[in-house]
Amino acid sequence: MNALNWSHYLFGLAAVLAGALALSSLKGARLHRQSGRVFAITMVVMALSGCVLAALKPMPIAAVAGAFTVYLVLSGWLSIRRAQSPAGAPELGQALFATSLGLFSVVSAWPALSGHKEAADFLFFALLALMAAGFDVRLILRGGLRQMDGPSRLRRHLWRMGIAMFIATGSLFTGPGARVFPASWRDSGWMSLPELTVLALTVYYLIKLSWRRPARPSTPALNKR
Repeated sequence: MNALNWSHYLFGLAAVLAGALALSSLKGARLHRQSGRVFAITMVVMALSGCVLAALKPMPIAAVAGAFTVYLVLSGWLSIRRAQSPAGAPELGQALFATSLGLFSVVSAWPALSGHKEAADFLFFALLALMAAGFDVRLILRGGLRQMDGPSRLRRHLWRMGIAMFIATGSLFTGPGARVFPASWRDSGWMSLPELTVLALTVYYLIKLSWRRPARPSTPALNKR
């Protein structure tokens, strides 16, 4: 295994550990913010190195997964960083990238349909990418993140980071990364538990945020005469 493979696995492992800490810690607290930063950085490095490895093999579906993961992490991060910003170049770039990736996945799925090889995977990423692009376009038309209330921005942040974490966890425990584990572990059926846990926690927090009401602006006190 060369240095690029090792860096991909090590950054992937660090991303999964940091993501698990961010997902399970108190949201908005210092530990959540710090582990979230580590998660975002390691995820981007892991996904970019995965794209390079996929291009060298070549493995188009792995390249799509890596590119979509980078998009999810960066757009999820920007959902917090640009909370008070109007729609601009970052939002437009997100929409164009997700649309392009979704269309590429649709086109790539057609040759695979005849042999059913990776067709479902391509269509899965096509659905997610085009759905995310639709949300990006709606965000632009509404004027940007500053037009969204707090819970809506948090939901946008959460589902993007959660899906990225789901992809990374699946890649490590049931995907190509699973080769580092003993065969008895891979055949046990328990290796799917981490990614299912990530998915369940993401859905749980999304539902929890759906019940959270936006903060109302405070009314200035009337001066007494």
